[in-house]
Amino acid sequence: MAIDDPISAIQSLNASDERQHSPMLRMAPQFLEIVKLFSPPGAEFPIGAIKAALDWLSRHEEENRRALVDAIAEEVKRHGDELRRLLATSEEHRRFMAEEMPGLVLDALRRAEQIRAKDRIRHLGRILLHAAKCGPHDGADRAEEMMRIAIEMTDDDVLVLKQVRDDFERYLHLPADALHTLIVPDVQGVQPESVLGICGKLQSLGLIATAQQHAVALRQGSYPSGGGFVPLDRGRSFLEFIADVDRP
Repeated sequence: MAIDDPISAIQSLNASDERQHSPMLRMAPQFLEIVKLFSPPGAEFPIGAIKAALDWLSRHEEENRRALVDAIAEEVKRHGDELRRLLATSEEHRRFMAEEMPGLVLDALRRAEQIRAKDRIRHLGRILLHAAKCGPHDGADRAEEMMRIAIEMTDDDVLVLKQVRDDFERYLHLPADALHTLIVPDVQGVQPESVLGICGKLQSLGLIATAQQHAVALRQGSYPSGGGFVPLDRGRSFLEFIADVDRP
C-alpha cells in the first residue's frame, strides 16, 4: 500500500468532528471551582458561558492535533521514498517503527494539545519524521527528549541556537585559548537584548554553554565571563531532529 494512503486516511479521520471525544470533560469540575474562586460572592454561572469555555479549550486541543497530523503528512510526502526504502531494507528499522513509533506519536499528540504556538507543533512533526528516518540509530528515548525540548522552543529560540552553532563552527580553527573571543550571537530580526535572554533560556535547557564554562569543562583554563556561547551536543542534536533544512 502506498505510504500516502494511510496518511490521507488519518487526515480524514482527524477532520471528522463526529469522531472527536472531548478530553476537557474531565476538567469541568476543577474548572468550575477555579472560576468560582475568581468571582464575587453569590455570582451565578450561565451554563452557556461555561459550555462555551469548555468547548473553546476542547477545540484548541483538536486544532493542535490536526495541525500536528498535517505537519507530519507534509513531511512524510516529501520523504516518503526514503522511508519506504528504509522499511524495505532493514528488519531492525521495521521493528522500531512497529514497536516504538506508536508510543512516540501518542506522546507528540499529547504534547501538541498543550501548545499555543503553531511553530512548536511543526517542530514536533519534524522530530517525529527524523525519528522515523533514523529509527533505532537515535532511539525512542532520544526522540522523546527532543520533543520535551521542542515544546519550549519558539522560532526565535531556534534561530539563536543555529547562530550559536554557526558562530562556533567558524571558530573551530582557533586554538582552545581563543574561545574567549566568541561574542554574543548577532541574529537578524532579533533584538540584542532578546538574544541574550534567549541564550539564558537555551543554557537552562542544556543546549548551549558559555565559552568560559566550555573551556573549564574541558580543563582548558578560565576565561573572562560575559563572552560568547558554544553549542552542546544536546543543542546540535535538537537542530538535527527538527530537520535543519534552512542551513546553507
